[in-house]
Amino acid sequence: MLVFDRGYTDYGYFASICERKTYFVTWLKKNVVYKRIKRNSVRKLGNVISDYEITISPLSQEITLRKITVRDPKTKK
Repeated sequence: MLVFDRGYTDYGYFASICERKTYFVTWLKKNVVYKRIKRNSVRKLGNVISDYEITISPLSQEITLRKITVRDPKTKK
């Protein structure tokens, strides 16, 4: 499992990680352009608010990722 800060965004590197079937977590930049391709179900009372499969096409290759939104149970943010 790899974790990246929002300040580090290299979609080519992310694609190579996906090719190796390795999991990673990062924050999406606010200006990222993506397309939703599938909505995954979430539990109503859980901390996960939404779960989508998305595609990002920043260069010549398309990357398929999951975009998951969660709520912190303490701060409710």
